[in-house]
Amino acid sequence: GIPDVQVAPVGLDLSVIPEVKESTEALRETRNLPADKTILLFVGRLDEYKRPLEAVRLLSKLPGAVLVMIGTGAMDMDVEREARNLGVWDRVIRIARLPNDQVQRYYRACDYYVNFNQKEIFGMSILEAMYQDCTVLACHAPGPDFIIDDGVSGFLTEDTDTMAELVRGDVRLAPGAARSRILEQFVWTNTARQFDRWLRSDDRRRKNGTDYG
Repeated sequence: GIPDVQVAPVGLDLSVIPEVKESTEALRETRNLPADKTILLFVGRLDEYKRPLEAVRLLSKLPGAVLVMIGTGAMDMDVEREARNLGVWDRVIRIARLPNDQVQRYYRACDYYVNFNQKEIFGMSILEAMYQDCTVLACHAPGPDFIIDDGVSGFLTEDTDTMAELVRGDVRLAPGAARSRILEQFVWTNTARQFDRWLRSDDRRRKNGTDYG
């Protein structure tokens, strides 16, 4: 029942995110990633709420793709078991832990970042992937729905079948579209400006005697 709601979102701290200057080709070569394959990227804990098995199932629908999974958790063995059962274990690259600056280079090296958490509150990894211009495919959830302008700065989907269709169609964003969305809406400087506008607006209302709080 509260009218005129405005949100100042969490933002990226660009002071701690490196500028990745290497080309995609160079990044893949130095990380032993295939140059001629579509590469999916999953970053996060391998726990049930992240639905990592869906990443493996998506891979099984895409014979020409490779899946990089960065993270570890309670479902480590479940992920391997599912990948072996589906016959795709040889196309899964598992990395348990990486420093954040190196994760940024994987965002840039890969074609698609995938997110299956249907209860994602926000999604910092989504912000980071978009900042590095990696095309994000995310299941509908509060965070992705707020961050992504569907079809413009990323893609919101209902299931892995829709994701698979997008990948098979080689659907990509316009160059710089995802990064622009982050720079315009989701960095701390913009959040600070929003707070500054609110504070100045409150000050004006108090001076004018219109604040009854």
